[in-house]
Amino acid sequence: MRKRIKLGRPGHSAVVAYLALFLALGGSAYAFHLGKNSVGPKQLKKNSVTGPKIKSNAVSGAKIAGNAVDGSKVKDGSLTGSDIQPGSLTGANINQSSLTGVRAGNVTSMAFTGDNSCSPALPLPSGVTSSRTSDGVCLITFPNSISGCTANATIHFRPTKIMLLTVSDRSAQVFTNPNKPNLMSVETYEENALTNLPFDLVLVC
Repeated sequence: MRKRIKLGRPGHSAVVAYLALFLALGGSAYAFHLGKNSVGPKQLKKNSVTGPKIKSNAVSGAKIAGNAVDGSKVKDGSLTGSDIQPGSLTGANINQSSLTGVRAGNVTSMAFTGDNSCSPALPLPSGVTSSRTSDGVCLITFPNSISGCTANATIHFRPTKIMLLTVSDRSAQVFTNPNKPNLMSVETYEENALTNLPFDLVLVC
């Protein structure tokens, strides 16, 4: 006849022993589950979040404080023309001394006669008109502002037939009006007197 052994409730020491055995067999891995929104700026160690820990395209312009990014934080050569918004750069943003040449698209040349109407000797660009306001003064109207352009006018002698050219003191001056940025006047002089003379005008914008 077998003897029945009656088991009682395990004591505190047995529970501790079983727990130690369970941890030993299960390894040292622990899993912690953090509640939603439980980690904030106060729980993050300073400089603990680096670039590799940020998901690509996770940071947008809306997440960057105004004026937080300046030239010192932009890697040299990292910006190209495709990164710049069209029309965002003007002549004021460009160091003129850095330009070694002028694109042909920025240069406009025009030729005017010395008649009483200051008519063009060659077809004018679209939207450009000319008129004589007084002797030796030609008013040129442009469709857009030319305030950011530079201009140079030179007297041009265009003979219609073989003739003797008499050398005299001839000159031309260009004037603009800040209040009317689409207008330009050219004054032509001969012997220091306003005289209707043909001239060439070169505009660089």
